[in-house]
This record gives sequence, structure tokens and C-alpha cells, in this order.
Amino acid sequence: MSRSGPLEAFFIQAGVRCRAASGSGLVVVLVATLVLSAMALALVLLSMTETLTASNGRRATTALYAAHAGIERVLADLSRLPDWNPVLDGSVSSGFVDGQPSGARLLADGREIRLEEVVNLANCGTTVSCTPSEMDRVTAERPWGRNNPRWRLLAHGGVRDLAPLDGLDPEEYLVVLVADDPAENDQDPARDGRAGNPGEGLLLLRAEALGVGATHRAVEATVARGLPGTGEAGYTGQRGQGSTAIGGVAATIQLPGGAVTRLEMAAAGGMTRQ
Repeated sequence: MSRSGPLEAFFIQAGVRCRAASGSGLVVVLVATLVLSAMALALVLLSMTETLTASNGRRATTALYAAHAGIERVLADLSRLPDWNPVLDGSVSSGFVDGQPSGARLLADGREIRLEEVVNLANCGTTVSCTPSEMDRVTAERPWGRNNPRWRLLAHGGVRDLAPLDGLDPEEYLVVLVADDPAENDQDPARDGRAGNPGEGLLLLRAEALGVGATHRAVEATVARGLPGTGEAGYTGQRGQGSTAIGGVAATIQLPGGAVTRLEMAAAGGMTRQ
């Protein structure tokens, strides 16, 4: 049996050290590869998130403008009516409609909505039919009891049907509701206030724009005949200081103060008023 000499022992030890160094280098390469892959994935996700955020912001802004357009559209119809009671009792609607209100409407992203459910959500916060007691219930949002607004359909249809838009194809669907002004004290939300009533000649409008990706924006406004309502008239959350009178002559229909409130989706769900 031969014995290893000093030179042979040296080479054996050197081989062991080489194999150890090679194994350590492989571990370093694997760790570096994992780190670089994680960084690349993070950059891809960040880019996708920013793109989605920008897209959602654009849709939200477009829906808000669409809701404002819905308010402007029905003002033209209201200005032609000598009496607003037929609008409040549901016997007269706007000229901007896409057929009978019954049945489902298909949105651009394939979702379906029903107009009666939109009305019910505005009146009592549920998609099923609201009872009179539910609509008269005093809440933080509806503190007027029997004078609470009872929303009715006034106009509905796609934004693309409002007017020709060169090079544009809006995706939003519009629903415009009307109700009596809650400042009235006659406890009759189906009739405009008579002479001397604080809500005489005032209506509430609520325009909702529904777009793709569950985008939803709502705008509410108070409209008045002739001169803007006084400081005691109208929905206080919607009152402002301006006027839509042109050339010093009061318009037939005005937004008192030109001010509107806006409802937006909250991050935790539900709608927030701004």
C-alpha cells in the first residue's frame, strides 16, 4: 500500500478548495439572479399599476363630465314646460330617452343595469322597490321626512346619443332623475310648492354616469325658475353665489349659484359626497 507524498497531498487539498470555491460562486450567481428577477418583476408591476391608475383616473373624469352633460341636457326640456308637476308625478319625461324604462341596459363592458334599481338606490339605498315609509325615513342624507325627495326617471341613454362627437365614442350611460325640492313644507313630493312655499319653482336633478370597470359618478343640482332661489330656498348642500342669467336677464331655468355636489366612489366602498 503506497503512501501519498507531500506533493500529492498538496494537489488533493487544492482540488478540495477549488470545488468549495466553485460551489460558493454558484450560490452567489443564483442569489444575484433571484434579486434581479425580483427587481424586474417589481418594475413590471409598477408600470402596470401606473397604467391602470391613469386609465381609471381618465374614466372617472370622463364620467364626471358626462354627468354634468346630463344635467345640461334636461335643462333644455325643463325650460319648455310651463308646469313642473307632470315631471314630478312621472307623467312627463325628457326627450332624451332610449326607449321604455323597463328592461336591462347593457353597458360598454358587458355589465347590465336596470333603471328601476338606479331609482331605488337613490330613494332608499336598495335595489328593490322602496315603500313610502322607507322613502320618508329620516336619515343623515335625507333629513326632511315626508318632504324627502322621491326620485323619478327623467332621462336615460348613452352619452354618444347626446350629440355627434367627431372621433369620440363615449362609453358612459346616463341616468337623470328628478325630485321635488326638500325645502318645501307641503309634504307632497309629487307636486311643486304653491305660492308662498319656500320650495316654489325649485327642482332637484341627479345625473348618474355609469362607465366601464364599475366607474360611477353622480352629480346633483338644484334648478329654479327665473331668479335664483333666496338663501333660505333649495338644498343647502347645493347652494352657491352665482347665476346663469345672461346679459343681466334671468334665464328661464337656472342653477342657483351654478354649484353642484359630486358623489364619488370611496376607497373602502360606497359613495362619498364632495
